[in-house]
Amino acid sequence: MITVDDSTTLGDAFFRATAAYGPNGLLAVPANPARAYSPQGREISYSKAAEVVRSLMERYRAAGYGLSHRVGLFLESQPEHLLHKLALNALGVCCVPVNPDYRPRELAYLIDHSRVDLMVVLRSRVDAARAALAQASHQPPIAVLEELSSQALPAPSTAVAPGMRRCCPRWTRWQGTLVIAPQCIRGQDHAWCEKAVFTPVKVR
Repeated sequence: MITVDDSTTLGDAFFRATAAYGPNGLLAVPANPARAYSPQGREISYSKAAEVVRSLMERYRAAGYGLSHRVGLFLESQPEHLLHKLALNALGVCCVPVNPDYRPRELAYLIDHSRVDLMVVLRSRVDAARAALAQASHQPPIAVLEELSSQALPAPSTAVAPGMRRCCPRWTRWQGTLVIAPQCIRGQDHAWCEKAVFTPVKVR
Protein backbone atom coordinates (compact mmCIF):
# COMPACT_ATOMS: atom_id res chain seq x y z
CA MET A 1 0.00 0.00 0.00
CA ILE A 2 1.36 3.43 -0.87
CA THR A 3 0.59 6.74 0.79
CA VAL A 4 -1.51 9.39 -0.95
CA ASP A 5 -2.67 12.85 0.06
CA ASP A 6 -4.84 15.62 -1.37
CA SER A 7 -2.19 16.58 -3.91
CA THR A 8 -1.71 13.04 -5.25
CA THR A 9 -3.13 12.47 -8.72
CA LEU A 10 -4.08 9.07 -10.05
CA GLY A 11 -1.05 9.30 -12.32
CA ASP A 12 1.23 10.01 -9.34
CA ALA A 13 -0.20 7.06 -7.44
CA PHE A 14 0.22 4.76 -10.41
CA PHE A 15 3.91 5.58 -10.84
CA ARG A 16 4.53 5.15 -7.12
CA ALA A 17 2.87 1.74 -7.33
CA THR A 18 5.01 0.87 -10.32
CA ALA A 19 8.15 1.61 -8.33
CA ALA A 20 6.91 -0.67 -5.55
CA TYR A 21 5.29 -3.49 -7.54
CA GLY A 22 6.95 -3.28 -10.97
CA PRO A 23 6.95 -6.95 -12.08
CA ASN A 24 3.56 -7.74 -10.55
CA GLY A 25 0.50 -8.01 -12.75
CA LEU A 26 -1.73 -4.96 -13.08
CA LEU A 27 -4.14 -6.12 -15.79
CA ALA A 28 -5.09 -9.68 -16.75
CA VAL A 29 -7.05 -10.51 -19.89
CA PRO A 30 -8.16 -14.17 -19.79
CA ALA A 31 -8.07 -16.16 -23.01
CA ASN A 32 -11.35 -16.05 -24.91
CA PRO A 33 -11.39 -17.19 -28.56
CA ALA A 34 -14.77 -15.50 -29.06
CA ARG A 35 -13.51 -12.06 -28.02
CA ALA A 36 -12.56 -9.58 -30.75
CA TYR A 37 -9.36 -8.44 -29.01
CA SER A 38 -6.57 -10.51 -27.38
CA PRO A 39 -8.39 -13.84 -27.92
CA GLN A 40 -5.31 -15.65 -26.59
CA GLY A 41 -5.31 -13.55 -23.43
CA ARG A 42 -2.49 -11.42 -22.00
CA GLU A 43 -1.18 -9.97 -18.77
CA ILE A 44 0.24 -6.48 -18.32
CA SER A 45 2.62 -5.82 -15.44
CA TYR A 46 2.97 -2.49 -13.65
CA SER A 47 6.34 -1.95 -15.36
CA LYS A 48 5.01 -2.67 -18.84
CA ALA A 49 1.94 -0.52 -18.23
CA ALA A 50 4.19 2.33 -17.05
CA GLU A 51 6.22 2.13 -20.27
CA VAL A 52 3.05 2.43 -22.33
CA VAL A 53 1.64 5.22 -20.15
CA ARG A 54 4.86 7.27 -20.39
CA SER A 55 4.89 6.82 -24.16
CA LEU A 56 1.26 7.95 -24.39
CA MET A 57 1.99 10.93 -22.16
CA GLU A 58 4.74 12.04 -24.52
CA ARG A 59 2.48 11.68 -27.54
CA TYR A 60 -0.40 13.62 -25.98
CA ARG A 61 1.97 16.28 -24.65
CA ALA A 62 3.72 16.65 -28.02
CA ALA A 63 0.33 17.11 -29.70
CA GLY A 64 -0.51 19.93 -27.27
CA TYR A 65 -2.79 18.28 -24.71
CA GLY A 66 -2.72 19.23 -21.04
CA LEU A 67 -4.61 21.07 -18.32
CA SER A 68 -8.10 22.26 -19.44
CA HIS A 69 -8.43 19.75 -22.29
CA ARG A 70 -10.96 16.92 -22.52
CA VAL A 71 -10.52 13.66 -24.37
CA GLY A 72 -13.29 11.16 -25.07
CA LEU A 73 -12.32 7.49 -24.75
CA PHE A 74 -14.51 5.19 -26.84
CA LEU A 75 -12.46 2.12 -25.96
CA GLU A 76 -15.02 -0.11 -24.26
CA SER A 77 -13.48 -2.15 -21.43
CA GLN A 78 -10.22 -2.89 -23.21
CA PRO A 79 -6.98 -2.45 -21.22
CA GLU A 80 -6.07 0.53 -23.40
CA HIS A 81 -8.87 2.49 -21.77
CA LEU A 82 -7.09 2.44 -18.41
CA LEU A 83 -3.66 3.09 -19.96
CA HIS A 84 -4.91 6.16 -21.84
CA LYS A 85 -6.79 7.36 -18.76
CA LEU A 86 -3.63 7.14 -16.64
CA ALA A 87 -1.60 9.02 -19.26
CA LEU A 88 -4.20 11.74 -19.67
CA ASN A 89 -4.70 12.16 -15.93
CA ALA A 90 -0.97 12.56 -15.43
CA LEU A 91 -1.13 15.52 -17.85
CA GLY A 92 -4.19 17.09 -16.17
CA VAL A 93 -6.55 16.17 -19.02
CA CYS A 94 -10.19 15.41 -18.19
CA CYS A 95 -11.23 11.96 -19.44
CA VAL A 96 -14.69 11.50 -20.95
CA PRO A 97 -15.59 7.78 -21.01
CA VAL A 98 -18.04 6.80 -23.73
CA ASN A 99 -20.71 4.22 -23.00
CA PRO A 100 -20.59 1.75 -25.92
CA ASP A 101 -24.34 1.24 -25.60
CA TYR A 102 -25.14 4.87 -26.41
CA ARG A 103 -27.27 5.47 -29.47
CA PRO A 104 -26.10 8.16 -31.91
CA ARG A 105 -28.27 10.91 -30.43
CA GLU A 106 -27.11 10.04 -26.90
CA LEU A 107 -23.46 10.13 -27.90
CA ALA A 108 -24.09 13.39 -29.76
CA TYR A 109 -25.45 14.82 -26.49
CA LEU A 110 -22.31 13.76 -24.65
CA ILE A 111 -20.09 15.29 -27.33
CA ASP A 112 -21.95 18.60 -27.32
CA HIS A 113 -22.07 18.97 -23.54
CA SER A 114 -18.59 17.73 -22.71
CA ARG A 115 -17.09 19.55 -25.73
CA VAL A 116 -14.24 17.09 -25.98
CA ASP A 117 -11.13 18.23 -27.83
CA LEU A 118 -10.50 14.74 -29.20
CA MET A 119 -12.15 11.35 -29.39
CA VAL A 120 -9.96 8.23 -29.22
CA VAL A 121 -12.00 5.47 -30.80
CA LEU A 122 -11.68 1.77 -31.52
CA ARG A 123 -11.71 1.01 -35.24
CA SER A 124 -14.86 -1.04 -34.69
CA ARG A 125 -16.56 2.04 -33.20
CA VAL A 126 -15.61 4.61 -35.84
CA ASP A 127 -18.96 4.33 -37.64
CA ALA A 128 -20.82 4.84 -34.35
CA ALA A 129 -18.71 7.91 -33.57
CA ARG A 130 -19.32 9.38 -37.03
CA ALA A 131 -23.05 8.74 -36.77
CA ALA A 132 -23.06 10.70 -33.51
CA LEU A 133 -20.96 13.51 -34.96
CA ALA A 134 -23.49 13.82 -37.78
CA GLN A 135 -26.03 14.86 -35.13
CA ALA A 136 -23.70 16.93 -32.95
CA SER A 137 -22.95 20.64 -33.16
CA HIS A 138 -19.47 20.24 -31.68
CA GLN A 139 -17.08 18.52 -34.09
CA PRO A 140 -13.96 17.11 -32.39
CA PRO A 141 -11.42 15.15 -34.43
CA ILE A 142 -11.26 11.35 -34.17
CA ALA A 143 -8.11 9.34 -33.54
CA VAL A 144 -8.40 5.60 -34.22
CA LEU A 145 -6.71 3.55 -31.52
CA GLU A 146 -5.28 0.95 -33.89
CA GLU A 147 -3.71 3.69 -36.06
CA LEU A 148 -2.05 5.74 -33.30
CA SER A 149 1.33 4.07 -33.79
CA SER A 150 1.55 5.33 -37.37
CA GLN A 151 -0.34 8.63 -37.24
CA ALA A 152 0.12 11.83 -35.26
CA LEU A 153 -2.59 12.88 -32.84
CA PRO A 154 -4.73 15.82 -34.00
CA ALA A 155 -3.80 18.96 -32.06
CA PRO A 156 -6.40 20.60 -29.78
CA SER A 157 -7.92 23.87 -30.94
CA THR A 158 -7.02 25.63 -27.67
CA ALA A 159 -3.77 25.93 -25.76
CA VAL A 160 -3.03 24.29 -22.43
CA ALA A 161 -4.39 26.38 -19.56
CA PRO A 162 -1.76 28.24 -17.51
CA GLY A 163 -0.96 26.72 -14.15
CA MET A 164 0.92 23.83 -12.68
CA ARG A 165 -0.11 20.22 -13.13
CA ARG A 166 -0.20 19.90 -9.35
CA CYS A 167 -3.43 21.87 -9.30
CA CYS A 168 -5.23 19.05 -11.04
CA PRO A 169 -7.15 16.59 -8.85
CA ARG A 170 -6.33 12.95 -8.23
CA TRP A 171 -8.54 11.91 -11.09
CA THR A 172 -10.88 13.72 -13.41
CA ARG A 173 -13.65 12.37 -15.53
CA TRP A 174 -16.73 13.78 -17.14
CA GLN A 175 -19.91 12.80 -15.34
CA GLY A 176 -23.34 13.34 -16.76
CA THR A 177 -26.58 11.75 -17.80
CA LEU A 178 -29.06 12.37 -20.56
CA VAL A 179 -31.21 14.29 -18.11
CA ILE A 180 -28.89 16.70 -16.32
CA ALA A 181 -25.97 18.68 -17.62
CA PRO A 182 -22.65 16.90 -17.07
CA GLN A 183 -19.84 18.28 -15.00
CA CYS A 184 -16.18 17.57 -14.52
CA ILE A 185 -15.86 16.04 -11.07
CA ARG A 186 -12.90 15.52 -8.76
CA GLY A 187 -12.16 12.38 -6.80
CA GLN A 188 -11.01 12.89 -3.24
CA ASP A 189 -11.36 9.41 -1.75
CA HIS A 190 -7.92 8.32 -0.56
CA ALA A 191 -8.98 4.72 -0.01
CA TRP A 192 -10.39 4.50 -3.53
CA CYS A 193 -7.16 5.83 -4.99
CA GLU A 194 -5.00 3.49 -2.93
CA LYS A 195 -6.97 0.39 -3.83
CA ALA A 196 -8.12 1.08 -7.37
CA VAL A 197 -4.66 1.18 -8.89
CA PHE A 198 -2.98 -1.46 -6.80
CA THR A 199 -5.44 -4.30 -7.05
CA PRO A 200 -4.79 -6.34 -10.21
CA VAL A 201 -7.70 -6.04 -12.61
CA LYS A 202 -9.14 -8.86 -14.68
CA VAL A 203 -10.58 -7.67 -17.99
CA ARG A 204 -13.38 -9.64 -19.57
